[in-house]
Amino acid sequence: RVVGSFGTWGAGVRPRTLDLTMNNPEVHLLADTRLPQGALERRSNVGGAFFGIGYRPLRWLRVPEVRVFLGGGDLDTRWRSVDNDLEVSARRLLSVRLEAVAGVEYDLGPITPFLRTWGAVDFLPARVRVRHADLGRLGSERARSVRGEVGLEAGANIMLSDESGIMLAYRYGLHGPLRHGALVALAIRGDVL
Repeated sequence: RVVGSFGTWGAGVRPRTLDLTMNNPEVHLLADTRLPQGALERRSNVGGAFFGIGYRPLRWLRVPEVRVFLGGGDLDTRWRSVDNDLEVSARRLLSVRLEAVAGVEYDLGPITPFLRTWGAVDFLPARVRVRHADLGRLGSERARSVRGEVGLEAGANIMLSDESGIMLAYRYGLHGPLRHGALVALAIRGDVL
């Protein structure tokens, strides 16, 4: 059967693992500057929307499902010196991620419990404020990080009809900035043509 999901997500992230780097800033002194870890909070929250489509080749196997996540959150970090009397403070974080999911699940009447693993590539641009000790604020720059992630997902689909229901899932990141998270989505399934 073809399976799909569309919904919302939220997660706690560890910004200090992001390795945010300014690659093409207007303030040239910041070129290739990595935000110091002390400028980033230990924890932050992000969230947004996602959609995915996949396949159940067997009654108990879901592989593969490909998902696209869009979202973001606030960082609002402290000002930290980077060099040459310049200070930076990360403000907003966006998240654009592509994820592949595989796992086991089994229909128990209208409830389908599942356990899945996921791997993702996460593109994370951030807005960074810049100021100079003598000149004051110099505006904003962009920093970015690209991270690979791996984690687990456990939950259940609660089917309201043969074709649609609600998916509830808890997510735990094993590698990467995502730590704990949740998904709430519309679960869709249909026959392969």
